[in-house]
Amino acid sequence: MEVQTVRIIRMVLVIAIVALLMPAAKRPQEEMAAPLSHNNEIQKQQTIKPAKEPQQTMPPKPQTVLAVSEAKPPSTKYDLMRATGIPESDWISVDYIIEHESSWRHNVWNKGGSGAYGLCQSLPATKMASAGDDYMTNPVTQLRWCHNYAISRYGSWQAAAAFWKRTDPRPYPGHWW
Repeated sequence: MEVQTVRIIRMVLVIAIVALLMPAAKRPQEEMAAPLSHNNEIQKQQTIKPAKEPQQTMPPKPQTVLAVSEAKPPSTKYDLMRATGIPESDWISVDYIIEHESSWRHNVWNKGGSGAYGLCQSLPATKMASAGDDYMTNPVTQLRWCHNYAISRYGSWQAAAAFWKRTDPRPYPGHWW
């Protein structure tokens, strides 16, 4: 499911929950139904009055929801790197590693059954939760985690790619970078 779609669904659910939790508006005493009676005086008091305009139960959509729904999710690897904030000078190294790890598929599990998952084949996948709760479905969150990992462990994407190439020269290695 696309990232923006997930955000829209979350917002709609929050609005629906808020609407359900809001107490129902109390009606004036005149509109409340009284028990049936043969007494004319009581029947006069029970005369049905025209209904008022129904009150809006859900708040209007906030403008931010419209902006989210109109936003275009990243669709290319360049869009993903840009959305993550990775400098263009690192893109060649990022592309080299991610292409070999997952072929830019954010929802792929390791073929060997190791449990590694996502763009950079994090093992275990839950490590990526430090970059965001949506790490299983959001490629930007995954790439953000990969970026932090590469910088903290190797100092730069170029150094990470150099290590990757130096430790396993096969075209499609299966190792820890």
